[in-house]
Amino acid sequence: MTNNDPLYIYLISQNTNAGYDTYDGAIVVANSFNEARSIHPGGYEDWINEEWHVKSWTTPENVQVQKVGLLKELTNLLDKDPKRKEETQYKAGDIILSSFNAG
Repeated sequence: MTNNDPLYIYLISQNTNAGYDTYDGAIVVANSFNEARSIHPGGYEDWINEEWHVKSWTTPENVQVQKVGLLKELTNLLDKDPKRKEETQYKAGDIILSSFNAG
């Protein structure tokens, strides 16, 4: 990966774990489909003690991933908003928005 690799926005979701205190999806920034599916919507590290955070999410192979578009297109739109005071700076692995079902 180089600094010139494009970043994409992905919608990640899961429907295998639908209980209380779970995430059902998120909008994330990643370089690839596989990178997107390894992002936890809560911002946790990918693996902790070799165990995925399956109580609040699911395993990577159960994550559905849909490419939304190029990150550059979104940031160009946001940065043109006169109400914004600073440029938008996202990097691979960032979570733009997540959906959590509190119980």
